[in-house]
Amino acid sequence: DELLKLPGFREDPKLKEQDIAAAKKLLAEAGFPSGFKAVITTRTLDAFKKQAIYMASAVSNIGIEATVDVVEDASIWPKLRRGEYQMAQLNATSLRIDPSDETDLWLLPKGGLNFHPFEDAEFIRLYNEQDKLLDPAARSPIVRKMEQRLIDDMPGVHLGWYYGFIMVWNDVKNWPQYDRGFEAGVLANVWMPK
Repeated sequence: DELLKLPGFREDPKLKEQDIAAAKKLLAEAGFPSGFKAVITTRTLDAFKKQAIYMASAVSNIGIEATVDVVEDASIWPKLRRGEYQMAQLNATSLRIDPSDETDLWLLPKGGLNFHPFEDAEFIRLYNEQDKLLDPAARSPIVRKMEQRLIDDMPGVHLGWYYGFIMVWNDVKNWPQYDRGFEAGVLANVWMPK
């Protein structure tokens, strides 16, 4: 509900028109009254290409003429780390349920997937504060402040986030219930008694 009140997320057509007009005004103030051309770099998977095409269509509403550059996975990661892109579309799917798990990858200065590069001292302080707490109720207001920093600084635009859910039978033993790294899907220790 809170997100749907923010510019760019509001669903009312009149408010959407206002948001588009405000974005065009910001572009003009930044020196791009007629918009500009850009390339969106993305990965080869079909879902990523479709999302990049959607992004190109969405930004065309404010005057950004974007084309899509599909790059093989072996090449895209070094390219992003070197900052050799104008815009990039990355997909984030996760079984992780803790706010720290994705934050440290995507938004901390040394995060392996922080290609922005985003570095904000207050955000880092808040991250470290919430990361030491075990009580979700105590962490929640701190994480909300982190979210507000991201909205204010906007290092990237997150189109959405979804979680994958896996169902297994009781006969499946030692299934990894919670993943804190890229080892998700490693089944070396999973077994079945029958």
